[in-house]
Amino acid sequence: MKRETRIGILLSNDKFSCICVFRGHFLEHFVLGKDVQEALSRLGRLKEEINASNFGVGVEYKGELEEVCKMILDKLTEK
Repeated sequence: MKRETRIGILLSNDKFSCICVFRGHFLEHFVLGKDVQEALSRLGRLKEEINASNFGVGVEYKGELEEVCKMILDKLTEK
């Protein structure tokens, strides 16, 4: 993976949907919405800069950053 590659990860749980945008292994942007549609609409023009994702933008991504994003979303929804 190139250092400048942006990777978008879309995840949902029973409370929120989020999109984590990583540049390399660093979280660059975090988008939170009440559902998938709201999260995608809040992504805006950043969507054009994503090179790989698990939601149909750029090339298909499967990897360790999905677990990192899941951990962030889980921490946000803890009581």
